[in-house]
Amino acid sequence: MTEYSSIFTRIATPLRPVQQGNLSAILRDKDLSGGYRVVDSIEDRNNIPEYSEIIEEHLPQSNYRGKGMLVYVTEEEKTYRLGSGLTNNDWQEVSVSPSDQEYLSITIENKIETTINHGFNRKPTVQVVNESGDLVLCQIQHLNLDEVKISFSDYFTGTAIID
Repeated sequence: MTEYSSIFTRIATPLRPVQQGNLSAILRDKDLSGGYRVVDSIEDRNNIPEYSEIIEEHLPQSNYRGKGMLVYVTEEEKTYRLGSGLTNNDWQEVSVSPSDQEYLSITIENKIETTINHGFNRKPTVQVVNESGDLVLCQIQHLNLDEVKISFSDYFTGTAIID
């Protein structure tokens, strides 16, 4: 049996909301390391801590900035990607236009399942957020190099970010 450090929690079953049919997020974007975040202002974006900052219990901050992370700034209505460095000078505005193929942001309206043709000719990363910007758990199936099927446990409204 593999030994795990005490800073990790092993999860043996799928994570699900406590109440059946409750679409409340059980995992928020700010609880993850890197990835996709939604913040109010450029100042909030710039205040996302670096991974090197450690909290008292010697655990890495859960909301650290990481290379390649995406941040949507609601005041600006713009999305930024953190480039090769971790400083505030490394943020780059990215276009959400499908023609640029940086990434796609697809609205999902009251569906249990949806199939998206992204046209990237690869199996991209898929993240799904609810209307509040919180990440949600769902089933993601890459049907081929250009299509992904996303399934939910109940009817869902939110956004799929395909990168």
